[in-house]
Amino acid sequence: MLVAKGYHVFTPYLRGFGTTTFLSKETFRNGQQAALASDIIAFMDALKIDKAVIGGFDWGARTAVVVSALWPERVKGLVSVSGYLVVNLEANLKPLPPTAELGWWYQYYFATERGKEGYTQNTYDFNKLIWKIASPLWNFDKATYDQTASLLIIQIM
Repeated sequence: MLVAKGYHVFTPYLRGFGTTTFLSKETFRNGQQAALASDIIAFMDALKIDKAVIGGFDWGARTAVVVSALWPERVKGLVSVSGYLVVNLEANLKPLPPTAELGWWYQYYFATERGKEGYTQNTYDFNKLIWKIASPLWNFDKATYDQTASLLIIQIM
């Protein structure tokens, strides 16, 4: 629709996705927010684009936001879809309650120190949440859960 209205539209893959390749073996492989945003600036430079409306979805949205934050002079406008914004990496190390962490499990929760710390701090509530998710129609009571939970020995990463 944008092309039909006369706009130039580019949809590059973020590094590591699609058909991306590195031209040099020395190129540092990194998925940090600033690295992905820097790739977009390099892409714009290669195409001689001074300023553009930047948009993205999911990780692309995060990248678009970081480009806008670090290079505001290169951005005419921002379209960010799905809520991935700039992340405070230091604050992100602190675990949240299990119900809040639930949305992140599929990505990295169990593979990080944050996940280890969160699980250590919230073992009881975490495991109880897993029970509820795995058996949504089973209305177990606290005594049943407590009896079973007391028998479990969990190896933390």
